[in-house]
Amino acid sequence: MEFDRPRLNRFYQYCYALTRHEQNAYDLLQGAIEKFLKQSSNQASNHVPNQDRASEAYLYRVIRNTFIDQYRHQQRFEHEPFDEEQHSVDFDIATLESLSIDVEHVNKLMAQISTTEREMLFLWAVEGYSTQEVADLLNTPKGTVLSRIFRLRKKLQNYDHSHENIDGGIAP
Repeated sequence: MEFDRPRLNRFYQYCYALTRHEQNAYDLLQGAIEKFLKQSSNQASNHVPNQDRASEAYLYRVIRNTFIDQYRHQQRFEHEPFDEEQHSVDFDIATLESLSIDVEHVNKLMAQISTTEREMLFLWAVEGYSTQEVADLLNTPKGTVLSRIFRLRKKLQNYDHSHENIDGGIAP
């Protein structure tokens, strides 16, 4: 499998959907690619027709498993975040306010859904995989993926309706 920029960007976005943190997503992607390359070099490279597709599915699995391992590790050992520099950006105030409101809503919404739901939402809504492809990538029955998407849609609709009255100025 060739790691071109669009493919790496898709894998990074997947990592970001899991971690919700830029640097953690980069670290997760780097670690997963290292594991992938190490495993690939240990195997004889006989080219089969769907090898790229299988390799992508394998790398998604490596990313997910690495993320789960890191999560379990964090649960056992307390983590103290480093202070990061704040970068100032010159924006129009109205644009900045609307941007921060949208980012705030997205962050609140993402905090309310589970990692499994974020992962599935990324693959299905962002990457555009079909439900069958998502089921194959996650090694889950298609019916389970369909029911999770249905519950996720309901959750998103409930979130929209509950915040419409508060934030949208629609309340009486």
